[in-house]
Amino acid sequence: MVAGRQVAAGVLLGLAIATKFYPLMFVGALFLLALRTWKWRSFLVSMAAAAAAWLVVNVPFMLLAWDGWRRFYVFSQERGIDWGSPWLFFERKGWPILGTMDPSLLGMLSLGLLCLGIAVLTMLAPRRPRLAQICFLALAAFMMTNKVWSPQFVLWLVPFAVLARPNWKPLALWQVAEVWYFFAIWLYLLYQDESSRHLGIGDDVYFTAVWGRVITILIMMAFVVRDILRPDKDVVRQAGIDDQGGGVFDRAPDRFSLA
Repeated sequence: MVAGRQVAAGVLLGLAIATKFYPLMFVGALFLLALRTWKWRSFLVSMAAAAAAWLVVNVPFMLLAWDGWRRFYVFSQERGIDWGSPWLFFERKGWPILGTMDPSLLGMLSLGLLCLGIAVLTMLAPRRPRLAQICFLALAAFMMTNKVWSPQFVLWLVPFAVLARPNWKPLALWQVAEVWYFFAIWLYLLYQDESSRHLGIGDDVYFTAVWGRVITILIMMAFVVRDILRPDKDVVRQAGIDDQGGGVFDRAPDRFSLA
């Protein structure tokens, strides 16, 4: 939310949510920062603009083609576990509960727990976290708990990873894991066909790529959590900068926290 442009920021957020689910995670980040700074007017103006933009885009299709409009939401709920998701590992290995329960329910429960942890972290931090830090943690949590890990997830996370913690080493480690996964998924798909099985890789090798990307993202999350708990370690704030990407939250004093 750029200062003075809350309506425009809200409209863009609403259009983003109309396109894909994941920008909803940023609403929670904005709410937490509004709670710490008491910048409720800016938050509510942006949320009203986001809701209005979402309705303008969706209502015509809801009225004229309800079945087609709702198909995306129904499909998202009904589809099973797909390539890249950690839940696929538990399903293939037959783990109790994690491999047998409804993946939609498992995903929502695990995402809810992680979001609760992010909320507690935000409110307990000695200094208000930067917006990019909370957005990164929330988006990473969404990706890792989803029953689908689409290729575009990487593109979603890259800018927030850079803004949350501009340090090349963990980013490079993550990208190495992503490159390995790129090759691993195609080799794994070759393995699924009898005629090309000798060219591919099996479950165990493929799942090293799945967990490689999860672990490297967890490492980046751990560094961001450390920076939040110890702001002196945050390279962005070491030069006297507060939150240049935080809009109205930049240099806003804390009004409420649990610290």
